[in-house]
Amino acid sequence: MTEVICFGESRPCVLRGTRLDADCAPLTGPTDGIILAAIADIALTPEMKEATFLEPEDACGNVVFVTENPARVKRYSATINLIVIGHEARELLTDGTLIVGDVSSPWAGDSIGHAAPGLRTPVKPGVGLEFWTQVTADGASGPCAADPDTPNWERHVLPRATLHEAARTFNGEVSNFTFEGTVFANPAFGDPYNDFPGVTVPTDSPHYDFFDVAPPDAVCGYVTGS
Repeated sequence: MTEVICFGESRPCVLRGTRLDADCAPLTGPTDGIILAAIADIALTPEMKEATFLEPEDACGNVVFVTENPARVKRYSATINLIVIGHEARELLTDGTLIVGDVSSPWAGDSIGHAAPGLRTPVKPGVGLEFWTQVTADGASGPCAADPDTPNWERHVLPRATLHEAARTFNGEVSNFTFEGTVFANPAFGDPYNDFPGVTVPTDSPHYDFFDVAPPDAVCGYVTGS
């Protein structure tokens, strides 16, 4: 087994979301996926189960041994800032409700709005998220690299995220769409599009990432899920 490259990464360019069913498995219908571009930034912060140290002493005050229960990642906090978004993507990413134009509007039957969830809105199991960042290695990537097989992309997988829309400010500047929430491990997520280049899918990790060939093309509106 040989390391492909050592690399740096920047610029998240594409975000894919997949609706989850009640058992947290990815869904496959025509309104169960989104693929977005125009990402401002994505922030992930691990929430840890702190390490504990055991130092038992005998009756004479001597330390018998020292051992540690290491720190472990329980989950992640996530913040996603998008410059543009569609109402269908807002619905899929949150517990909100899509607003559809009626027959008297110019957009009869089309998705024209989004209602934020209220106290009685049913809670959804969340979404599976993947996003692609650009890779840089040896000064250049892709066709400009010394090795044309140098990866261009790193794919990050967040197998179950529960998100809500965060605070927005409306003024003379761009008002980004911000989503905040929590990311959990999800053994049911698997490889929903059968396009993981790895042979092993982690089952107990809330965040994993790997080299990829290219992200999917962004679309405004729903796409067919897994």
